[in-house]
Amino acid sequence: MTPSEAIELGDTDPASITIRITDEPVPPATRAVVECWDAMRIDKPRLFNGTLLSYTEHRGSEITVRRDSYQRMAVQAVDASLISPPVMQLSVTGLLVARDNAGKPHVFVGRRSHETRIYGGLWELGPAGGIDPPPVSHTSLNHLDVFRQLEIELHEETRLNIDWSAGPIVALTIDRHATAADIIMRMDVGSPLEDITPHAQPRKHRWEYEATRWVACHEFEQFVLDAPCIPPTISLAKLVGALA
Repeated sequence: MTPSEAIELGDTDPASITIRITDEPVPPATRAVVECWDAMRIDKPRLFNGTLLSYTEHRGSEITVRRDSYQRMAVQAVDASLISPPVMQLSVTGLLVARDNAGKPHVFVGRRSHETRIYGGLWELGPAGGIDPPPVSHTSLNHLDVFRQLEIELHEETRLNIDWSAGPIVALTIDRHATAADIIMRMDVGSPLEDITPHAQPRKHRWEYEATRWVACHEFEQFVLDAPCIPPTISLAKLVGALA
């Protein structure tokens, strides 16, 4: 499995981040792509097609993306020769931090369902999800769009009813095995960990996570050694450990 790359951005001001969307049209699906996709859906019927944002590059505080399709990204994992240029979905991952009554910070993690496209059964920092493409008339997104996407993921993937605030964008992870680039935004929980109820239960009607939990930041580097985790989460272990 190809390791993930974590590009630490320090305490980057979220307001300085710009996601520029090029005017390239979504590449059409070839007959070979459609046939591969149909075969995949036999085993994973939850797969669905749609438009996504594909990461191209980043320079300083500007991230460049283009529009592409989920179908092409999924097929790419089966036969990369069918897809050109490659698809790298732009996503966002929350670094959700809560302190216990002793003041020790913990981060939220979820174990991915086996029904997900990739990394089923592995733990990840969360919430996380693809950044929805805006209407075609829009040529850019900003930190507020990233923030709103995280709010959606938080409510959809967990049963956490918490007060939290958006912090800095701390890193960008590039995972070429999963063909994804994730913006990592810190989120600080206002309530003590002991007051968050339930602490670690996924929504029963959601299928992204099989289980969730909180891990103390000072134990996080050991956690990724002991538990099966996705490469981007492993690549962020030192950054999370530094929060302790």
